[in-house]
Amino acid sequence: MTADLGADRGQNFGTLFEARDGQGRLIATAGFPALYNTRFRMDRHAVQFCVFPLRGGFRPTLTRVPRPDDDAGLYLFDHDGRIYASNDSNGRGFSEWDPAKGAWGKPTGAVAGLMTQNDGVCRAGGGLLRFINGQVEFEGRVVLPRPTRGSYNHFYFAQGRLFFYHTVRLAGGGFTELVAAPWDPTAGDPIDLDRAVRYPIQPLGMVTWAWGQHANEVLTVSNWGGVYAFRDGAWRTLREHSPGVSYQVYSMLTAEDRLLLGQYPTGEIFAYDGKSLTHLPGSPPRMPLVSSSARECQTLGVYAGRLWAGVWPWGEVWSRPAAGGEWQFADRLFSHPTPTEGAVHPYEKECLARGLVVNDWGQRVTSMTAVGDSLYLATSAKGNHRWDPRFDFMTAEQRKEYGAVVKMRIPGCLTTPIRWKPRAIRLSFDFDGTRLSISQDGDLLARCSAPELSGLVGRPVQFRLQSGIFGPSEPRNVIRSSRIL
Repeated sequence: MTADLGADRGQNFGTLFEARDGQGRLIATAGFPALYNTRFRMDRHAVQFCVFPLRGGFRPTLTRVPRPDDDAGLYLFDHDGRIYASNDSNGRGFSEWDPAKGAWGKPTGAVAGLMTQNDGVCRAGGGLLRFINGQVEFEGRVVLPRPTRGSYNHFYFAQGRLFFYHTVRLAGGGFTELVAAPWDPTAGDPIDLDRAVRYPIQPLGMVTWAWGQHANEVLTVSNWGGVYAFRDGAWRTLREHSPGVSYQVYSMLTAEDRLLLGQYPTGEIFAYDGKSLTHLPGSPPRMPLVSSSARECQTLGVYAGRLWAGVWPWGEVWSRPAAGGEWQFADRLFSHPTPTEGAVHPYEKECLARGLVVNDWGQRVTSMTAVGDSLYLATSAKGNHRWDPRFDFMTAEQRKEYGAVVKMRIPGCLTTPIRWKPRAIRLSFDFDGTRLSISQDGDLLARCSAPELSGLVGRPVQFRLQSGIFGPSEPRNVIRSSRIL
């Protein structure tokens, strides 16, 4: 197929195609996941190709990879086909996974030198945005220096603008505001803040854990529950923050025709359709015996044609077909303790006895990052502690389930970044019965084996372009099937 993705303005690229058999069953799809999971945006130039068996199915295969360090928490993101882990709570910065060596090491390239949750990288056209220590670099040049007053944080490039939070603390007051500054990666000029649209929010010091897009609109949710949207050059408030009322969003994912938000304290998903936020009760459900209180849908993802969700405080992983259907329990990423109706969080009594916050050893699924043929998940305690002998209520092996990285594989899924070009590109998505591959302009980008699918994938007879599980592709994009074998 050919795809002219248009000028890169930070938009979602969405679905490329869906293929169905003669009975209307989905057997293949490809597109660009649009995902922001607690702190980090996933690589927006990564394309995912999946084929599905017509009968049966496969349970995920989960394997634990070595831990980056001995602490109790971390967060993952992908860039240029590599996995990175962040553990900024204890000042250890970032680590890079080397699959050839089967070990973690110091990050290389654009991620080298990043240290905190406010740092990050983002592809923008043929260049790279780098957020570091409160300033923004593009291709090695500073396009937004640190402010003379206060701090910039939580940057997000979308819809031809750079979005961020700006907080200034003054004696007796100060302010926090949302900023939407026009910026074009083609020119790469410094950002002109005189053209920015600013929007004051309350209370002072607000930050965010997630950004997202729906059509031409950009959403953010403050850590105190204010929901704000930017469209047609103006900010508006979708939900005012309510003092004393918990309402946090930790993840945003574009799927089908909606923006999905993972929320606390319901532990469920809210959907935004361009008009209003709608609570989706029971999405996802919960394990038997666990409390319905203080639940947190911290992570979302699309992988193997399914929507995935990771839920605190018992480390639950759920999935369902991305186009709709029943949720299924996939796994719990912790083997301990046994859930009980007598406790909202794991190890409440043990935490209180040691002077900790009651939910300090709750169990988070912090990340869902697709790279190659697998989905990588990470776990964390709320406290992200370094080990201390007073945490003797767990064995050494139990403790290592916090701050762990779990590799999930379902046959028939492959994710790889494309090579950006400011013109139409030719993409090939191939499945020969045992192997998947993705090529661009005749060059192989990635390949993986899936012998388990031999004879189980039907012949495509119906194709739909630019609409599907990865969300819609913008109307201005030009995508057409050029050859189907």
